Amino acid sequence: MHPTERERLGGVCQALLSHYWRHPWQTVFLLAGLVAGVALWSAVQIINSHARASYAEANAVLGAQASHWIRARDGAGVTLADYIALRRAGFRQVFPLVQARVATADNAPLAIIATDLLALPANAADGDPLAGSDVDWLAWVQPPYQAGFAPDLARELGLSAGDRLRLRDGRELPPAVIATRAQQGRQVFMDVGAALA
Repeated sequence: MHPTERERLGGVCQALLSHYWRHPWQTVFLLAGLVAGVALWSAVQIINSHARASYAEANAVLGAQASHWIRARDGAGVTLADYIALRRAGFRQVFPLVQARVATADNAPLAIIATDLLALPANAADGDPLAGSDVDWLAWVQPPYQAGFAPDLARELGLSAGDRLRLRDGRELPPAVIATRAQQGRQVFMDVGAALA
């Protein structure tokens, strides 16, 4: 008589289980490997989701929709020389984006987002970070620069227009400009020159 499919499946399961019954450490390591694999996969999904949300937030703040991102192969930022080479090669829709998390002198967390304000694409006009008829562009792009704060954030930090916020490491941000921009959220907005100075 030939064994039925159910009997064959039962025999295979019994053989596998008897192996792990005789070698309990292999069972422990098999389960640990499965748990670690699922945990790693979940962590990667969470990190990717956070990165996508961060890029979308940056797009909303800048008023420009980025379709591509350029990064160095080693994960570091793109060098200034590479950025200049791209602009000179005719890539006019390229603009830098610097995001940083710092702490104030009172140890309050603060998010900074900066870009080359003069390089933002023309289609960013609807969400222009510096929209307004009384904007002094030169004040934003040359020393001592300016830092844009949402009214709620400025109030929370005790800032008035023109005040400079001291950071935990002793540096000071450029003079504050209080501007109502819903998409800015709790981020300080400034020119990339100010962020890298």
